[in-house]
Amino acid sequence: MATKNRRDIEITLVGMQMPSLAASKNSGHLLTVNLIWPRVTIALRTAVKTIDLAKGECSAGQWPWCRRVLFKETIEDRFGIGVTVSEALSAHRLAQFARFFAGSALDIGEDIVEDALPGVAGDIAAIPLDYASKKLLKSSEPALWATGDCDLDCQSVAPDNEVQTITVPLVAACKRVKTVTKHQHSKSSPPAHRKQIVIVDKDAPDGCVQLAIRILS
Repeated sequence: MATKNRRDIEITLVGMQMPSLAASKNSGHLLTVNLIWPRVTIALRTAVKTIDLAKGECSAGQWPWCRRVLFKETIEDRFGIGVTVSEALSAHRLAQFARFFAGSALDIGEDIVEDALPGVAGDIAAIPLDYASKKLLKSSEPALWATGDCDLDCQSVAPDNEVQTITVPLVAACKRVKTVTKHQHSKSSPPAHRKQIVIVDKDAPDGCVQLAIRILS
C-alpha cells in the first residue's frame, strides 16, 4: 500500500443538534460512534460517550480534550463513520448501560477491567470473571432515537496541519409521538380527550452530529 494512502488521524466530538428533542429542557443519551473499516483487517472501532442535551443541542467546544476525543487511528483509502443516539435515559439507566459495557469487557479478558471501570477494578477483579460478566450483562442496550452515517476517503479528509469539521446527518430510528390531553373547562364542555402529535417520522431528518478530524501524520 502506498504511504500516501495511509494516514494517522484523531477524531473528536464538536457537537450535536436534534430538533425532535427541542422541547426537552434536558435529556441524557448515549452517543455511539463507529469507525467502519478504517484500514485492511480492521472492520470496526467503536467509541461511546454519555451526552447531555439541552433543548436538543450540545456543544463540546469547552469540554476537556479527554472528553471530546473519540479515536486515534490509522486510516487507508475509503472508510466510513456511523453514529447512533440512544433514547433519553435516566441516570440509573445510563449507569446500567455502563455496567453492560463492563460486562462485555469482562468477557474479553481480565486486562480490560481496569480501563473499563477505573477506580473499582480491584473489587470487580475479585469476582470470578465468568460470574461477573453474566451478572453485568443483564442490562440490555437501550432503544435508538436516531442514526446516521457518512462515507469518507483518506485523501479527502483534513489537509495537513488543518482540522476539518464533518457533519454526519441523523435520521429518526422510529416514529416518535407525544400525547396531548385536552381537559374540559366546565360541565357543559365536551369530555377530555387525548390527541397524538407526531414529533418526527421514521427515517425523517433529525439534526446532525459534528466531528473534527485532525491529521497526526
